[in-house]
Amino acid sequence: MHGIFRDEARTSFVDLIGRLAESGCDAVALVCTEIPLLVSPDDSPLPALDSTRLSGQAALEVALGTRDLPTWRGGQFR
Repeated sequence: MHGIFRDEARTSFVDLIGRLAESGCDAVALVCTEIPLLVSPDDSPLPALDSTRLSGQAALEVALGTRDLPTWRGGQFR
């Protein structure tokens, strides 16, 4: 919170990821912008997908023209 990353929080996340690994999970998605700042790939017991980096990479590829802009496949967007 507010740029403060506590060891207890990191340990809690790493323990949770470890329990997911024990239950058969083979990767974890870090889908909040702060979580990848707290849990590095070296800390994680599972391969970690960093949604912030993945979204940024996709946006760059769209901007460079090497990837098509995704189309909305959901319901009506308001």
